[in-house]
Amino acid sequence: MDQLVQIFGSLLILIAFVSAQRGALSARSRPYVLLNLAGSSILAVLAAHEQQYGFLLLEFCWALVSAWSLVQILRERHRRPARALLVCIPGAFVLQSNGPWLLLLLVVSGRVPRIRRARREARA
Repeated sequence: MDQLVQIFGSLLILIAFVSAQRGALSARSRPYVLLNLAGSSILAVLAAHEQQYGFLLLEFCWALVSAWSLVQILRERHRRPARALLVCIPGAFVLQSNGPWLLLLLVVSGRVPRIRRARREARA
């Protein structure tokens, strides 16, 4: 049973690695870091259980770095200024802001469609 859990932990790390190499995931993305954190944590627990100290050191450090990266990603997400995309179409304004589309129907006749990007100032 331990072997199956080790294979599962290894596959999580390998999925993240292959996805990053193929360009499907960024090394700074939350899914990449979560896959690494989960896989290395599983392997670290198993290494501790089996008293494989060299492997434990490697996987514990891997999990620690992944956890630190996850904290940085979450902090960065909360510090990042909000971005909004405003698309002006005759008859409607469509506002997209880091979430689902909001459709605000405002009568605007005779305007040529245009796109403006708006950013709020980052708080210091």
